[in-house]
Amino acid sequence: MDKDLHFYREIVDSIVDYVLVIDRDYRIVYANRSLLERCGRTEGEVIGKRCHEFSHHCPVPCRRENATVRCAHEEVFDTGRSTSVTQPINYLTAQS
Repeated sequence: MDKDLHFYREIVDSIVDYVLVIDRDYRIVYANRSLLERCGRTEGEVIGKRCHEFSHHCPVPCRRENATVRCAHEEVFDTGRSTSVTQPINYLTAQS
């Protein structure tokens, strides 16, 4: 791993808040240590999984027309700006 990337990853892994990085295909490309520990999962169990499968145990992405709350990932994709989401932890700890 690149030295700078390793340095930044160590910083994000030290954050107590849960951090997920999602790509445009809704795949999880990074989950910080706090989230993995809280969920009782390993990187291998989370990385590459689609966010809607991991967080909501749903086989399809959240869609604006079907949701009462706009999908935060679609907001990021549309605006190009980061966002923050607060959701009940039971979504993340339920085993799928």
